[in-house]
Amino acid sequence: MIVPPLRPLLVAVLVAALCVAAIGLWLATTTSRERVTVVVPPFIAEYVATYGVETGAVREPGVELAIQHCLEFNHLMMGLKADMGFMSTEALAVAIDRGVPLKAVSTAVIQGAEMGNALIFVRSDSDIESPSQLVGRRMGVPWPKKLKSSNMIMVEVLERVYNVTIDLDSPLIIEKPVPQLPALLDRGEVDAVLVIGDVAAWMTLHPERYRLICDVSSKFKELYGEYPVVAVLAVKEDLLARRPELVLKALRLLNRSLHYGFSPQRLDEALKWALERRGEVGGESMDVARECLRQYRVCYSASARYRELVMEVIRMAYEHGAISRLPSMDEVFAELRP
Repeated sequence: MIVPPLRPLLVAVLVAALCVAAIGLWLATTTSRERVTVVVPPFIAEYVATYGVETGAVREPGVELAIQHCLEFNHLMMGLKADMGFMSTEALAVAIDRGVPLKAVSTAVIQGAEMGNALIFVRSDSDIESPSQLVGRRMGVPWPKKLKSSNMIMVEVLERVYNVTIDLDSPLIIEKPVPQLPALLDRGEVDAVLVIGDVAAWMTLHPERYRLICDVSSKFKELYGEYPVVAVLAVKEDLLARRPELVLKALRLLNRSLHYGFSPQRLDEALKWALERRGEVGGESMDVARECLRQYRVCYSASARYRELVMEVIRMAYEHGAISRLPSMDEVFAELRP
């Protein structure tokens, strides 16, 4: 019998052991990740923000995010159908008022960048020249009108800046999903529309058809010093109580994905991916996408200043009757510590 030399045999055994250890470590890191469901609006900047995590380019040990982009994000969160997700600031206030166990852990959408994104348009041939002429006129606003921060901010701005009182319960106010609002204006069913997101960007690029009479977000900035926080990142309270470290990992992963997608060297590919996901490749879609990024931004922050801005929007909801009481900051925000 031929006995192999001892040294090559030991090397082979060590290599085999290292391979087994590496495979075990890989299996442990891939199978031990816990799934967190996240609902996100289906708008351009929000797709770019999740580009890194949805393509697998960025990862966080111990957590896997299942991202769902949909227009019903407020209702899904209010129905506790996801672990965490974007919510209109006003929708979160309504949820807290109703006793739904949700809390914000950060901001989500800042409604302004180079300009604002809550914009009031009329048709280019309209006789309306100023927001002061909106009294008694029909207006289209984003659905659901009592859960959209932009609608409440518009009411506040028109009242404080233009001395115009708008009652969201008036039959003159017509609510529709944002993509349907330009058609209402085109058909003459309303005299003006308040639009946000991609639709505001698209209408901005068509001055031959639509005329901007008020940048609501920028007027808010003139009043309060910053663009409004119109959406927050909300989390189910039971998950916060049971697994705060998992929530922190999920937030960290969302932030890494945000910075990945918006990094200068990757922004073009992230925008192209976002448009493909939305089925909008070609035409002026890239121009609209870039205009979106001029008008609003995704931002995960729990700074004292941004919390104050959130509370300003919630105060408006209270003063205009959308909620029955004004919650404290501790009721609105959860503290997440590393």
